[in-house]
Amino acid sequence: MLDTATDRDEIDRRFPPAERFQAMVAAFEIGYCLIELLLDKTGPPVDYWFIEVSPAFRDLTGLENPVGRRISEIAPAHEQFFLDQFNSVARTGRAIQFTRSAAAVGGRTFEVRACRIGDTGSRVVGVWFSDVSEQVSFDQRHRDYIAMVSHDLGTPMTVVRAQAQMLQRRQAYEAHRVDRIVHQIDRMERLLSGLRNVVRAEKGWLERGVVAIDLARLVTDAADRGQLQSPAHQVMVEIDGPAVGYWDQERIEQILDNLISNAIKYSPAGRSITVRLTSNDTSVRISVADQGIGIPADSLPLLFERFYRASEGGAVKGMGLGLYIVRTLVQAKGGRVSVESVVGKGSTFTVELPRRTAPPVAESPTGADLADKHPSGPPTPSISEIEYFTDEG
Repeated sequence: MLDTATDRDEIDRRFPPAERFQAMVAAFEIGYCLIELLLDKTGPPVDYWFIEVSPAFRDLTGLENPVGRRISEIAPAHEQFFLDQFNSVARTGRAIQFTRSAAAVGGRTFEVRACRIGDTGSRVVGVWFSDVSEQVSFDQRHRDYIAMVSHDLGTPMTVVRAQAQMLQRRQAYEAHRVDRIVHQIDRMERLLSGLRNVVRAEKGWLERGVVAIDLARLVTDAADRGQLQSPAHQVMVEIDGPAVGYWDQERIEQILDNLISNAIKYSPAGRSITVRLTSNDTSVRISVADQGIGIPADSLPLLFERFYRASEGGAVKGMGLGLYIVRTLVQAKGGRVSVESVVGKGSTFTVELPRRTAPPVAESPTGADLADKHPSGPPTPSISEIEYFTDEG
């Protein structure tokens, strides 16, 4: 039978409680600091100093060498809000949790937990915090996206209803009204199709038809489609020769169409768009360069994320789905996509894909695998799935 008291003593000897705590704090990207509030002569706190901090503290806050120093010294722009919250913890002894952006450390958003250390009268507070800036930004984009979906679906539905009601009242067939109904239904179908593609790409349900094709032909055809889409632009092609390999033609076409469509959207009429194809024995590179409005440097890292649209889009319409779909499809094929941009001069999107010169032995998941799991084909995403995953279009 175990002697738990002896075992506990042995554990405490080998791993002192303070060292155990420090090891756990250091193992995770969670900020921790122990602070003491400093009071003025009338009682309210006016500052606090750092007794100790975790290894992640500097990475999360950007504050250098805080131990033994006051917050007013190392972050003069610190907000009274945090001082008030920590004072409440010390005064009442009640632990708190809150989420707040901190202007003093670059506007990052933190989820903060704080509790008093010691008995009544103690001014020492333990603070744990994590950077949730990306999650907060994602949640905001999600809300914006839902609002845009509601608008973009609501507009064609309103038109369809009005035209249908007019036909109902007149009890007659009017070709131009039927055409308007069909056009608006097509808009809704394109939107929902894009959403379904995102969901299926993420879940590995996209159809796979890998065949031997020449990318030079696909690039030329995509440029022709782009020219038809916008006669006001000049869509040019530069190809250094045939690039034959085994690819999924439909998905390659989708990647090209999204990139060219994106270039058209963000380029003034009359400007040129250049689609380039280069290849070697192991890979191919496709680039789409425009002379458009360009993208600010701080937007580039987020450009391929779900729900994200660069603010410089102005009146450009679309759901912000195309670039996210491009990244998803390219990564699924073992490639990568990148962007270079200069505001006011234009952007260049580059896709690099491995070049397969022989048919794949097996795909995962294979058509047979999908048939076994879903005899009638991949399941249609639910409404909740469609609302959660997006695309840049």
